[in-house]
Amino acid sequence: MPVAYVRVPPGSTAKTLAGEFARYLSIPTTTRMTTAQITAAVCHTYTAAGANSH
Repeated sequence: MPVAYVRVPPGSTAKTLAGEFARYLSIPTTTRMTTAQITAAVCHTYTAAGANSH
C-alpha cells in the first residue's frame, strides 16, 4: 500500500496540512483557496487514483 509522507511544522494549520498533501500530489493551489477547496482537490485526486481510506 502506498504511503504519503508530508512534513508539517509544529503549529501548522489545517490549511497548511491540506496544502502539503496538495503539493505532494502536484495539485496547483493559490493562497486564495480555502481549506475546504484544497481538501476537496486532494480527496478528488486520491479517489481518482483508486486510493481508499481503509
